[in-house]
Amino acid sequence: MAIMRSFWLAAALSCAPLAAGAAPAQYTTVHFRAPYAERLVIAEKREHADIQKIGLHVTLPGSRDHVIIASDIPSKIGKLSSPSDMAVVTSRKPSAVPQRVGSFWDMALPIADAHGSDIGGGLLIIEMPFRYAHTRAEALAKASAIRDEIAAKIPRAGTLFRS
Repeated sequence: MAIMRSFWLAAALSCAPLAAGAAPAQYTTVHFRAPYAERLVIAEKREHADIQKIGLHVTLPGSRDHVIIASDIPSKIGKLSSPSDMAVVTSRKPSAVPQRVGSFWDMALPIADAHGSDIGGGLLIIEMPFRYAHTRAEALAKASAIRDEIAAKIPRAGTLFRS
């Protein structure tokens, strides 16, 4: 499924017209399967009306690539983590940035497994509309509770890639 996703994304991008003198966008997609992670993230979004978008990033086993392994937006899966996401991975400090266009909090929170062990620089990305969280503190508290719910369902890092 991940291979097909990447194929169709690449096909769509190769057919997109470019403005005069514009360089094509550079997309790096990594191929893998993380069915448990995908089910976990989708189930969590269904349980929370306050989540606008959710994604889970980790460094793939045996790799240096830190990628989105699960998301409610299938086209995001397999994309490399952004520099701003990696800054949170490095600092291990949660981030909540207000996005005025769209009126939501863009949050990134470190995540571990149920035992508090590293899952490959785990990072949970959550977008939450302002109507559900009026302040940065409220947004981070709600996102932290969601992160803890997900972490409690991860026995160990390898589980994320199992069926």
